[in-house]
Amino acid sequence: MKRLSLTIASALVVALAVPMAISGVAANAALPACAHLIVGVTEVNGAAGTEGATFLLANAGPRCSLEGFPTVVFYGAHGNPVDPIDVHRASTFFAEPPAKLLVLAHSSVASVGVSWSDTPTSKSSCPPATSAKIVLPNGVGVIDAQPSIIAAPCGGKLFVTPIEAGAEPIFAGG
Repeated sequence: MKRLSLTIASALVVALAVPMAISGVAANAALPACAHLIVGVTEVNGAAGTEGATFLLANAGPRCSLEGFPTVVFYGAHGNPVDPIDVHRASTFFAEPPAKLLVLAHSSVASVGVSWSDTPTSKSSCPPATSAKIVLPNGVGVIDAQPSIIAAPCGGKLFVTPIEAGAEPIFAGG
């Protein structure tokens, strides 16, 4: 999987970003929960029966906090959930770092790695996904708009990393 530099990833967030509205309670009493995130998604990459993408969360608001594992759901063209079960463990693409409190300054970027099997488990084909929705952890809020994604996940599970600082989640093996 290509590793993007922070500069390139930030430009990608701006180019692909869809403004999001977030509602909810603060993740940290000292700082408000992030409420002005712009979300982008990198190109889907795959190898050896697994595909993955990085969701980039850019803070367009004041300094704020995020912590934990988000819930990610992919949707088909007709709004039906595709592979709706999140698994929070390492995958072929992404490592399994511990969740920790992040403080995002204005214009800072955090990331979430999402990977899935692209090998059918039966004679049927993998259902295509065209959009994704992210529910932030610990009751912080739901990202209402859905970034566009082109994927065909199989197997019923999405492997989701915790929210990590920077434009790249920790990759498996490195």
